[in-house]
Amino acid sequence: MRTQTESNTVTRRARDDRGFSLVELIVVMAVFVGVMALAGSAFNTLLTHSGKQSRLAEGQIMEVAGLETLRYDIEHAGYALPWSFQSAITYEEAEDATAAGYNDAPSGVPWPLRIGDDAGLNGTDYLVVKSAMAARNDASGKSSHMGTGSARPWQSDNPLSQFASSDSVVVINPRFQADDPSAAGRELVVNGSEFFANYSAAIGNTKHLRHFSPDNYPMASKSPFFFIYGLDTASSVRMPFNRADFFVERPANIAMRCADDSKVGVLYKAVVRQDDGELIKMPLLDCVADFQVVFGLDTNGDGSVDLHQNDLESPSELTDVRRQLKEIEVFVLAHEGARDPGFSYPQQKVMVGYIIGTTPFGREFDLATINNWRNYRWKVYSFIVLPKNLGNY
Repeated sequence: MRTQTESNTVTRRARDDRGFSLVELIVVMAVFVGVMALAGSAFNTLLTHSGKQSRLAEGQIMEVAGLETLRYDIEHAGYALPWSFQSAITYEEAEDATAAGYNDAPSGVPWPLRIGDDAGLNGTDYLVVKSAMAARNDASGKSSHMGTGSARPWQSDNPLSQFASSDSVVVINPRFQADDPSAAGRELVVNGSEFFANYSAAIGNTKHLRHFSPDNYPMASKSPFFFIYGLDTASSVRMPFNRADFFVERPANIAMRCADDSKVGVLYKAVVRQDDGELIKMPLLDCVADFQVVFGLDTNGDGSVDLHQNDLESPSELTDVRRQLKEIEVFVLAHEGARDPGFSYPQQKVMVGYIIGTTPFGREFDLATINNWRNYRWKVYSFIVLPKNLGNY
C-alpha cells in the first residue's frame, strides 16, 4: 500500500510527463523568431557595411597605383629627350586626331610637357609627357655609354639591365662645355637621316652604333663619351623619344559603380605606339569627374616659384620652359565606391585646384551637374611633382 509521499511523487511525475502546453510553445517560438530576426538584421547591416568598406579599400589601392604611375611619368618628363639635333631630321608622332594636336613632329625639337587646358571631357585637362621612360617595355629605362676609341658600348653586368640585340636606342651627345655652360645641352646624334640606332645591328647597317660614336662626330662640339638610351624593343621607331598622354574619357564599359553620367569617366594613360602612332590606353583611375594641372615657374631665377599657370603658352621658348618650370601640381576629382542612397555629400561646389587672390588655378567644379551627385563620396586627390630631367645632366 502506497504512502502519501509516494502518491504525491507519482502525481508530479505524471504532471511533468505532459510536456509544454501550446501557449508555452508559441511564446518560445515567438521569442526565438524575434531573436533570429534581430540577428539577421544585424548581420545584413554588418555585411552591407563590410561590403562597402571592402570596395572602398580595393578602390583606394587602385587609386594609389594609378596616381603613382601618373606622378612617376611627370617626374621623368624630359628624360633622354634631345634639346637639339645634330642635323635636321624628319620623324612621325601620334596619329590620333586629338593626340596629333600635341605633336612636335615632323621636325621640331620635342617639348617635355604639353598641356591642353580644359581641352578634354567636360573641361578636363589633356596632359602630354615625352621622355624615354614614358613607355613601359624591356628597352625603355635602360642606358649605356660609349667613349672615344671604344670598340663597343659599355654593357651592364646585370642581365636585366642589358640591351637586347634588336633594341632601338637614341644616342645623345651631352656637350659639356665648362668654358661656356650656356652652350651645353643634349644633342641627338644622327647618321644622315637615321635618328636612332639598333644596339647590335650588323656592321654594314646604317643603324649600327659605330656610326653614332664620338669617333665619327665633329671634334669641336663633342664630349669624350656619348649616352645611349633605350626606347623600344622593336627594331624601328617613328620618333626619337617615347610619349604618354593623360586624359579623361568615358568608355562604353565603364565600371558599374561609377556615376551614370556622361560627365564622369576614366583617367587614362595612353602610350603612343612606336610602330604605327596609335594610342595604347591603360586605365589609371575610375569614376573621375575632373583632372586639372597647374604649373609653377621661377621667372626671376631666384629658385622660388613666383608664377602659377594653367597652361604652358608662356614662356614661348622651350629653353625658358626647361629653365623656369619648377613644379607641376596635379588635381583629380573622383568618387569612391558606388552610389549610396543613405549617404549625402555636403558640398555642391568643390575646388579642384586653388585660388591665389582672386585668380583660380584649376577650377571650381559644380557637382550638381552630375546625376545623383549627393549620393557619392567625392574626393580631390592632389600631389606636387618636382621635375628632375628638365635641366642639364
